[in-house]
Amino acid sequence: MQPLAEDPALDRWLTGVLGEPAAAFMTREGVTWESWRGPQLTAVEVRELRQGIDAGVITIDPAGATITGHFDSVKPPYQLFMGYDSGASRPGRVWSWSWREGLSQLAFAAELVLEHGWQPHEVALELAHLDVGVGPAPRQRPVIAAEVKLRDSGPQSLAAMLAVFAELAGGRPATWVNKGDRANAVPKYEELLQLRPPAFCAVAPGVRRIFDIDYDRDRAMLTPSARPLNRAARARVDD
Repeated sequence: MQPLAEDPALDRWLTGVLGEPAAAFMTREGVTWESWRGPQLTAVEVRELRQGIDAGVITIDPAGATITGHFDSVKPPYQLFMGYDSGASRPGRVWSWSWREGLSQLAFAAELVLEHGWQPHEVALELAHLDVGVGPAPRQRPVIAAEVKLRDSGPQSLAAMLAVFAELAGGRPATWVNKGDRANAVPKYEELLQLRPPAFCAVAPGVRRIFDIDYDRDRAMLTPSARPLNRAARARVDD
C-alpha cells in the first residue's frame, strides 16, 4: 500500500480509516496500489480532517468510497478517489484523490462546529460559488462566508483570490494573477456582493485569514479582523 500521508504516524491512522474504501474502489475500478498517483497529504491536512472524523461529524462510507460531512449540504457525499487514463506515454488506468481540496473544506466545517460553537445545520457547504456559509440562515443570510484552497500563496491560492477581491474593490490591479485564478475569483466576489456576509474567512491547511467586510454598493472591502469565528462573536443579534 502506498503512503497516503507524509507523516508516518498519521499515515498509519489514515490508512486504517481509508484502507477499506480504497479496497472497494480498487475492486470497482480495476486499479491497484501500484497505479496510485495521489500526492501525500500533509500532516496539517490529516490532523484537521481527523478531528472531524474522530468526533463523528465527518463519516466515511467504505463500500461507496465516499466521505460525508454532517452539515447543511445539498450535494451528494464526496467521492474519495477517482480513476483516469494515464496517457499515451504510460498507458493504463491510474487513480488519485477525487477532490483533495474537499477534504480541507470538510475539516474546516467540522472545526466551526467543534471549536467555534456553531450547530451542524448552521454550516452550509457549497453555496453557488463560495465553499462555506455560516449562520442561522447559512445559505440565505450567512454571517460568515468562506473559501477553501490548498495553498496560501502562488497559483490557485488564497493570495491570488484575495488579490482579485482587492482589485474589484478598487485596489491595485492584480496583474500577477493568471486568467484561470481570476475567472475563479470573480464569481465568488460577486456572491459576496449578493449575500453581503459581514465576515469572510480564507482557508487553507493550517491557515485561517479572517476579514470583516464593508459594502459600498458594488464593492466589498475586506479588512483583516481580530474577531474570532465563534458563534458568540459572530451571530447576528436579531437571529
